[in-house]
Amino acid sequence: MKFKFLSSILFLLFVNMVFFTEYLFSMLLQLAVLVGVLIAFYKKEEANKEEVQEDAGEDLSALLDEKEQIIKKLNNRFQLAMNASRDGFWDYNLETKEFYLSKTWRKRLGFREDEAVTYLNYIALIPFEERVKYQAEVEELSEEFSEYVEYAHFSFIYPLVTKSGEKLLVEDNGNVFCNENKEVIHFVGFQRVIA
Repeated sequence: MKFKFLSSILFLLFVNMVFFTEYLFSMLLQLAVLVGVLIAFYKKEEANKEEVQEDAGEDLSALLDEKEQIIKKLNNRFQLAMNASRDGFWDYNLETKEFYLSKTWRKRLGFREDEAVTYLNYIALIPFEERVKYQAEVEELSEEFSEYVEYAHFSFIYPLVTKSGEKLLVEDNGNVFCNENKEVIHFVGFQRVIA
């Protein structure tokens, strides 16, 4: 709309200048008016762009804050659900060696809340003979990967002995992920006591 209006004014000034002006001074005056209109229009457009960019930055910041609040709320909800259940959630990144056990599961297994727990600490709770079977099953998972599969589902049942000596039979379900070289890089799973 602004462009059409400006174009019309400029066209009329140009036509007036070319066809209806006999004197050079009048033509120069009209040309100056034309340049002035163009400069004013350009400045107004630049100011509008800056205002739009400021508004976009504020909108983006507000949107990011809102998304962060949603993520915190969902994370809180997930944590509450995990703590309310008797199930455990675990996550192990083989590349960074980061190992996570949900709060309730950590407590059930006898680890203190402030205690650093590694994957090796966790599998040490599996009796030796069963640990060998467990490791073999984990290694078999890598054979399931093909060029079309990025992850494989697993379901294991194995015994655990908690740090306090309680014997549990655990069902462990989740996914194992691999990289482009088909090397296992990440495990994520849920565990529950079945006996």
